[in-house]
Amino acid sequence: MQSDVRAFIDLQLIDISLDVNSESEVLNYLIERRLVIDEVNRYVVVDLPETNIDTHLIEVREKFSSEEVFEAVLQKVGFTNDDLRQVLQDDERSKAYLNDRFSTANLLTEDQLRKYYQEHIDEFAEEDLILFFDEARPLIQQRLAMELRAEMISEWVASLVRQAQVVYLQFK
Repeated sequence: MQSDVRAFIDLQLIDISLDVNSESEVLNYLIERRLVIDEVNRYVVVDLPETNIDTHLIEVREKFSSEEVFEAVLQKVGFTNDDLRQVLQDDERSKAYLNDRFSTANLLTEDQLRKYYQEHIDEFAEEDLILFFDEARPLIQQRLAMELRAEMISEWVASLVRQAQVVYLQFK
């Protein structure tokens, strides 16, 4: 709903550049988010420590100049503190699920690491000295794992969207 889009924008719950397509970007994000949460709810029940949600709630509140401004925005978008906590809890549960499901660090082969190093060799320089493969290995593993994980998640979410037969309507 457009009210959800406005809530995520006004509460700064999504990191976007506010341009002409912002509402469409947020709508796409919210559709994908809902599909991921539905999968999380189907397969996993993760009880997260309340401190995780409390920390994120503090981070959201700190984006505003005062508690009064934050409360005014909450009221404007029709959220209660409990509504916001639920959004943050869903986000945390989704992150935990994605971390468990799409862990790639142990799946990387030596050939993949070496290929990545060769393709990105300029990025492994320190003060005009290029790091040897063995010196750069931890960084290579980290970057490649992050890229592969992001790619796998993106493909998985796209498959959820295709299976759900999402119909996109234009905002007026």
